[in-house]
Amino acid sequence: AAAGRSGAPPPATAAATEEGQRPSKRRKQSAAAAGAAGTSADAATVAVAAAAGLLEAASELGAELLSTLARAHEAGVSGIELYITWVDWACRLGQYKMAVSAADSACRRHASSAEAWACCLRLQMQLRSGRRKQQGAKEEVGAVGSEVVIGTLREALAAVPPERSTELWLLALEEVAGPSDLSKLADLLSSTMAAASKGPPSGGMGAVAARFVERISQEHGLEAARAFYRRLLPLPPAGGDFFRAAIALEQADRRHQQQQSGARTSPHDAAIKRLHEAAVDAYGSVDPEVWLDYAKYEMSQLRGAAPIYWRATKALADPDAFIEQYRQAMGSTPMS
Repeated sequence: AAAGRSGAPPPATAAATEEGQRPSKRRKQSAAAAGAAGTSADAATVAVAAAAGLLEAASELGAELLSTLARAHEAGVSGIELYITWVDWACRLGQYKMAVSAADSACRRHASSAEAWACCLRLQMQLRSGRRKQQGAKEEVGAVGSEVVIGTLREALAAVPPERSTELWLLALEEVAGPSDLSKLADLLSSTMAAASKGPPSGGMGAVAARFVERISQEHGLEAARAFYRRLLPLPPAGGDFFRAAIALEQADRRHQQQQSGARTSPHDAAIKRLHEAAVDAYGSVDPEVWLDYAKYEMSQLRGAAPIYWRATKALADPDAFIEQYRQAMGSTPMS
């Protein structure tokens, strides 16, 4: 009676009421889930439509950009940066024939520009895997083999000042593959160096020749690399980096031979010494490093470096840097 007066249902009645409410709750939850799914599907549809619209707008903008760049070319107002932009965006939009045409135009309009020829070589690298449908391309493009790259490099070298050609050589060297192509490129370098002036103590064509020595050694072995650097020795010095690469090649072989034989001396010692002498003959008046390297080598052979030290102080136009470097490397300078 007390429970009835309070308005609370008896225990059995309360349980029945809760059980009766459960289906209603499940229906509400199902309806809410269905509504959420519908909302997600609608949102996805809207997002896809918006993305498609953006892509269409971007395509239209890209086409307009290419058209503007083409008109600038036709008007004769395109600088090298505009041509590079034209090639870049033509590739991005899959217009590879247009990219090739733009690169060719850049080289014709700016024939002495290393940047224009580098742009052309990089494009050829993109197309190097043969005749195929480029990824994302709207058109098929022709195969570009190593012979095309070497031909382009020949044209570039005839037009670009020698001191600006380093990047072009390195680009071409990274592109070529196979013994025949590398041999052709090495022949081209030899003929170019025969007509060139002396290279710098660091960088320049010396860095190119050094990279050739390394690449030939890696792919064709020590003897091929040795034959190549010996071809360059009678020519005007390519640069200090070339001599360092040749010396490193011979020293690596010397270490290998010593590990096998256990002998302290090696037949390669004479070759290494000749290379050091060639380096100081070429750059001994301006580059302290060639003398310091020579002195370190002589010390490693237990011959003492005093004769090299005194020759360096007389040959260098400013020997102070060498003297300081020698003192730091050796601990002291020879007594006079």
